[in-house]
Amino acid sequence: SKLVHMDLMDSESSSTLSSAREYDVRTPDTGNSNLRVALRVRPENEKERASPNHRGLIKILDEHVLVFDPPTSPKSKGFHSHYKRSKDLKYAFDRVFPEDTDQVEVYQHTTQPLIESVMNGYNATVFAYGATGSGKTHTMIGNEQHPGVMVLTMRDLFDCVAQKKDEMQFKISINYIEIYNETIRDLFVENSPALMLCEDREKGSCVTGLSEKYPQSATEVFELLAFGNRNRRQSP
Repeated sequence: SKLVHMDLMDSESSSTLSSAREYDVRTPDTGNSNLRVALRVRPENEKERASPNHRGLIKILDEHVLVFDPPTSPKSKGFHSHYKRSKDLKYAFDRVFPEDTDQVEVYQHTTQPLIESVMNGYNATVFAYGATGSGKTHTMIGNEQHPGVMVLTMRDLFDCVAQKKDEMQFKISINYIEIYNETIRDLFVENSPALMLCEDREKGSCVTGLSEKYPQSATEVFELLAFGNRNRRQSP
């Protein structure tokens, strides 16, 4: 038997583009890589569209490249008009999703390819990174009508387990934590106390006292995530 981890996480940040590489004109490396970076553009809300200073800050060139803060006219240099910019700020990703992309398409091009590797004994991590309000929780969890990456992953994972139940035994467990203001809390426990990160000889880095749930279906996973979100100190 082997313990395999598939970590599904989101994280707050003050910047949503700093993990990309800036290019003049090129596409990302399409060779075999252990790390892939995708970007999803959040739709503008009503308040943003109603603003008298409204204009788009993202221009998608293709499914790999976007321009950040494009000039709105030949005379305009965009948001960074206080200095002379010699070229557009182009960023390349493994995948760029426009604002009308649905949850399933995001999942299919980011996380679904990892399911087979996890079933074969490899660890995997899916990390949603962005500022507050950028749509991380919607992408990762979603809702009943539009389930996110976590729920879609569990559906496929349980389907794979059912298909291979005669070949081997599986045990699926789930933890859900929040790290906020450098404090770790267990979201499966109401009013969770602060937990400590420690080193274990067998497990490596682990959180002491962290509870573990054993869902039997993707529906149970969605219910657990909904319960955990209600215990968050920071609004999801």
